[in-house]
Amino acid sequence: PPAPPAATPAPTSFAFGLAATREGDAVPPASAPGSGGFEVEQALDRVISEALFLKALRSYHKLEGDVLVHPGFEVPHELPWPRECWGVSLGQLCREARREAQRDEDFAKLSKLGRSLGGLGFTWDGEKTHWRGMLAGLRCYHAMHGNLRIPSHFAVPREAPWPRYCWGMRLGRSVYSMDFWYKHIMNKAERRADLSAVGFDWQRLQSEYNIVLDALVAYKTRHGDLHVPTGFVVPDDDDAFPAYTWGLKLGLRVHRIRTKGDYVSENPARWFQLDNLGFVWDPREYAWLLTLSALKMYRERFGHCRVSQGFVVPTTAQQGGLAESEPWPRELQGLRLGQRWDSMRRKGTYGVYSDPERKAALKKLGFLLPVRRPQGVRDNAYDQFYTALKQYRLVHGDARVPQSFVVPKAADWDEDLWGYRLGQRINDVRNKGRYFKGVGEDIATERRVALDSLGFVWKQTRGRAKKARAAAEKPSGVRGEQDEEALEDMKVLLDVVLDEEDEGSVETS
Repeated sequence: PPAPPAATPAPTSFAFGLAATREGDAVPPASAPGSGGFEVEQALDRVISEALFLKALRSYHKLEGDVLVHPGFEVPHELPWPRECWGVSLGQLCREARREAQRDEDFAKLSKLGRSLGGLGFTWDGEKTHWRGMLAGLRCYHAMHGNLRIPSHFAVPREAPWPRYCWGMRLGRSVYSMDFWYKHIMNKAERRADLSAVGFDWQRLQSEYNIVLDALVAYKTRHGDLHVPTGFVVPDDDDAFPAYTWGLKLGLRVHRIRTKGDYVSENPARWFQLDNLGFVWDPREYAWLLTLSALKMYRERFGHCRVSQGFVVPTTAQQGGLAESEPWPRELQGLRLGQRWDSMRRKGTYGVYSDPERKAALKKLGFLLPVRRPQGVRDNAYDQFYTALKQYRLVHGDARVPQSFVVPKAADWDEDLWGYRLGQRINDVRNKGRYFKGVGEDIATERRVALDSLGFVWKQTRGRAKKARAAAEKPSGVRGEQDEEALEDMKVLLDVVLDEEDEGSVETS
């Protein structure tokens, strides 16, 4: 059987095995078992020597003035950084040095590397390093802005004089959080003093729900309601909102409360708190009720329901010159009521056509919706038919259209009707109920009345005997007049025959 693998002794010092830092360098392999070295991390692309680590850290100290290295920092590929250090994961190596110091109490004091790091001011506690880096960033912000009212979306620029430890960091979001309080401030009086010295906003250091709640209260005070648009962000330098809410994406927070139950799903007390504040849980329902209230007040104030499309509910300032005794409610001011009423009539906004209760509510106020054609009805086809029949009546004086009639290309007719088979369409209306099937009783009645007004003949008069008897009973006269009358009778009979043949009522022999 194969021999068991040799046990690797615990590392006794922080000695890096020599390895290549650049492709092509000829160096000895990584440290062998028993040599006292160890691997930094398997995720690292290469293992660097102890001397290279110190050289990179000394360069950082020279360029930045400290050794507060962020765990994710890598030496950039640019001057004045030493070329042999480019790409070195300096932040990870610093973290490994701290881990080694935790494993070996004598590492920081007795090892050569530990003494060298101590001489540079290296901090062996990672938590203290993070605190010092964040405090440096806060002091830099205060020096530039005179306060620490940091917007939540503010990101530290990647340039001097900002400390490199904070580059790209969301500074306000990082320090104004309960997590930062528990890890770095609680039970540390000297740190609280350091923060107070630079103007730290202690009111902002609370749970995110409390901040959102304060922003909602301020929003309602300004706008009169909590119908917060999804894209609304608390503006900076707006005294109507607490400074610690500036930059807060309030609209997004409200949307997540409605859809995902953020802050309230596991805390019913918060749900009741928001509900009592007037939180809008259903924006569409709220918009409908708001519009209905505005229409009711419009009827009361003006005495009619003819809302012009451009009407906007006036604000308190705009009502200064009006004779109205009371201003419109604050939540209605600025509402584009004309556009909403027009949209309800044309598009059925808020479901006023499909919801009988809402339709009845409008009718009760005197706002009547027009008869709406069901979906799928070819209104354009009927409109074209009606227009062609109306124009035929203007040209010929009646609506008795032969079945074979096709609109000619003549100046008396609109060009878009040229070639339209009006006679065939009339036959379809008589025999097949075209334009009247599946449209509803109201629309069918409306169309029947319109066609009757044009003199539409719903049932063509039949019977050749009747026409023949009428011709036989005529008194004799001049031969030429009889011929003309006989010719007219033949034309009428021909039209009748053509109609009957199309209907399939005439049998051919």
